[in-house]
Amino acid sequence: MIDNINLKSVPFEGLEDEKRYVYVCDMNKDLSRWSKAAVEYFDLPGEYVENMATVWLGRIHPEDRNKYEKDIQAVFSGKKARHNVDYRVKNKDGVYVTVTCRGIITTGADGKSKVFAGSIENHQTSEVIDPITGLYNIYGFMKDAQMFPERHKEKVYLIFGINYFSDINKNYGFEFGNQVLKRFTEELRSLECEGALLYRMDGIKFCLVMEGHQCSAPEVMYELISNFAYRGYDIDGIHVSFSISGGVVYVEKDSEVTIEAIQASLSYVWEVSKEKHLGELVYFNNELFGNTKKNLEILSEIRNCVFHDMRGFYLCYQPIIESASGAVCGMEALLRWEHPKYGMVSPGVFIPWLESDPCFYQLGAWVLRQALMDAKKIIEHIPFFRVNVNVSSQQISRSGFRDTVCEILKEVQFPAENLCMELTERVLSLNIDYLRQELEFFKNMGIKVALDDFGTGISSLNLLLELSVDELKIDRSFIKDIISNVSQQTIVETIAFCAQKMHLSICAEGVETTEIKKYLDHYGIPKQQGYLYEKPVVIEEFTKYLKKSA
Repeated sequence: MIDNINLKSVPFEGLEDEKRYVYVCDMNKDLSRWSKAAVEYFDLPGEYVENMATVWLGRIHPEDRNKYEKDIQAVFSGKKARHNVDYRVKNKDGVYVTVTCRGIITTGADGKSKVFAGSIENHQTSEVIDPITGLYNIYGFMKDAQMFPERHKEKVYLIFGINYFSDINKNYGFEFGNQVLKRFTEELRSLECEGALLYRMDGIKFCLVMEGHQCSAPEVMYELISNFAYRGYDIDGIHVSFSISGGVVYVEKDSEVTIEAIQASLSYVWEVSKEKHLGELVYFNNELFGNTKKNLEILSEIRNCVFHDMRGFYLCYQPIIESASGAVCGMEALLRWEHPKYGMVSPGVFIPWLESDPCFYQLGAWVLRQALMDAKKIIEHIPFFRVNVNVSSQQISRSGFRDTVCEILKEVQFPAENLCMELTERVLSLNIDYLRQELEFFKNMGIKVALDDFGTGISSLNLLLELSVDELKIDRSFIKDIISNVSQQTIVETIAFCAQKMHLSICAEGVETTEIKKYLDHYGIPKQQGYLYEKPVVIEEFTKYLKKSA
């Protein structure tokens, strides 16, 4: 049986802090032990308290007692697996503070002894509670994920976020926007999903964490959330409705996946839903290569390698050719990753995912430094030679990116005018004024700016109008069938005409045959890149190619 000595042996000191209080209750004896911080903050009768349910209920705000009793009874009767409820409770100063109380019942080996244990999070002082919604925030999500006791069980993560929430703030003000989030959270809390944990992630995203067997399928939950968001509600006489975007990540039982990899995967599927699928629910396994467990384990390992001296990462380079003379005028740096267990992993798989992880900034800096070091050896012999390095929106959005680029240029002693930054249209997600200022800074240094994959997205023309760039790179999708496809011919001809009128350089990617080269020459496209000339190769092979082409 569990007795006083057992309760005393619970290591509260390692579990509590000034924001989270811990309790454990011997249900057979109706005897509870509370952490010392809880005893002091709530002015409890002592560390050990009998009939605590009655004592504690008296401290809960009268309006919240029914909610508390309903939840606790559901747990004690076995209808719910976990106690998880927010309410107001009086502290030692007689002030009601909002807390989140969580708990779980465990049964002893004899099948009779029962312990109810858990924690109380104080919203007044907690760094893991979102002050607007009262939900655990992303830090609480990370903290909880490390402590999930059911690591051997399948987990389902449903992430969703409000589309164009900035318009609500812009039109009605931030305080009104906060009221919208509070009301949305109330609706989310009403969802019938036993044992599910709800978090407010970064920005306007939320996450439901469920065990595989819990509640409805994630698509059913997502439809419920979408429906009440679309129906909307009235706040201060104003009717508000909105759409959401979302995605699902499954983590199989006993999977060796880090919570950081899960978090990055959640950000990735949400962005794919928002940017490419108009808010349709996106499943992580369908978006990449099928096997979710293998997928997440590979991505976890990739992330781990970033923090271990970029283990397995290396660069390949593809030449950029002046079509008229056949001379090599530059090269594009392309990231690769290879692993003893997983082999070569396509950059098309891990780069879009990794861009959602903060570690990508560190990786991007390594790519820039390595590319400049390799290119420096070439420009000593070919002064006009230029290296193109891809820059993501995640990198350029960082306030320290300017300093990072300047420091690397200085460290490598590389001429700024021999560097070209390639941007994709995803940078349009950034504030356009901020983006314009950043690019002007780099251009004033002498760095060239190119728009990569030009024409593939609906925002390409807008970027061309808004930003001062030096070069357009025509995506290979407009090149591969250009000999027979009239639409591709028209698009390429139009892009070439616009570039010439705007005094922009232009480069075609994916040139694989002599026929395609001749067709592009006809339209006056001066730079070309593709397998007709050379596939991406490591720097040693590239140097040999340069000598052979000279």
